[in-house]
Amino acid sequence: MNRERFAPNNSIDLDIHDILQAFQDPSACKMRNKIRREAKAAIRDKNESTDSNARNIFREFLVGYELLKKDYRCEYSPKIGNQTPDWFHRGSNTIIEVFTCNRGKATTDPVLKTAGLIKEKRIKYGPMIESHSFRFVIGIHGDIATSLNLHLCQEAIVQSGALSEGIISGFIYFDEDRHYPDDQGRPRQRYTFTYLPNPNATRPINLGVLLNWV
Repeated sequence: MNRERFAPNNSIDLDIHDILQAFQDPSACKMRNKIRREAKAAIRDKNESTDSNARNIFREFLVGYELLKKDYRCEYSPKIGNQTPDWFHRGSNTIIEVFTCNRGKATTDPVLKTAGLIKEKRIKYGPMIESHSFRFVIGIHGDIATSLNLHLCQEAIVQSGALSEGIISGFIYFDEDRHYPDDQGRPRQRYTFTYLPNPNATRPINLGVLLNWV
């Protein structure tokens, strides 16, 4: 039987299958349906927008998968009021939202763009975070074409004003590290995760210590 294809890139497609197998329902079912829908749209439309959507969803999955590997099991896309955040960890009451600073026009400043996206997440989820006293963590991935590295991500966090507020507990910055062959000789991608806590968080959580991220 042919394996269902979720991405044209072999390494990413293998990663998606590994991720889906690691999760249980209802998260696995939601994840499979979402990536299947976006993958079909990317094939059908063949434009940057739909391809970008599929990549963004894959990166949402990467954060939850990395947490799961550290025994920090989160639920994918739960319904909380009228919101469906990317991930929710019930044990610590932590909401995790993930975004990618996608490639845009050549003149787009990745620091300003990322700072703006952080503000958007703060505005969208702030009322829910406060009303439920949740911790709030934002995952940030810089598309390789944007050159958003860890240092620039830290600049963006400062420019967003998030560190002067207490709502956001911290940030997960992650990016591609290097390729490696798996046990069948197929090229796979490693990812590096760094946690940046907010020293002024009202409800702090240090995932870096909790998950042994350097």
